[in-house]
Amino acid sequence: MTFLYFAYGSNLWPPRLRGRCPSAREIGSAVLQGWAPVYSKPSVDGSAKLSIVEREDAQVHGALYEIDEAERSALDQAEPGYQPVVVDVSRRSGELSDVLTYQWTDAPALRAPYDWYLSMVLMGARHHQLPDEYVASCLVVTTERDPLAGTFVR
Repeated sequence: MTFLYFAYGSNLWPPRLRGRCPSAREIGSAVLQGWAPVYSKPSVDGSAKLSIVEREDAQVHGALYEIDEAERSALDQAEPGYQPVVVDVSRRSGELSDVLTYQWTDAPALRAPYDWYLSMVLMGARHHQLPDEYVASCLVVTTERDPLAGTFVR
């Protein structure tokens, strides 16, 4: 068995999602109406990650993936603090699909996303050919440099 997953943040980037769920197969792009992307989820490292909030006049562009049900727990673990939610998305064909995605519902992050996180989101957006106007107006934000960037453990 499989399930459909709607990616809108760093999981847009296929290598990122496949690192978490090796069975993930790209289905195509989709749009979630009545929701908006926001950098509101505080990460363990203190930076902001993308989430979605209900907003009548907005939409979230993203990608659909088909994932083996056996990997659902791995996806849940990779999204700590997010709440799983089932939403209806429109595929390019116009077909509506019920899909799983994740939403942050607690207090918003107080910091910006790290530069590497935004780069991963943008690589995924380009890969899935999300509309340039959407990317520029909804995904591109001011970032912080990760204080651990360039460091490594010996």
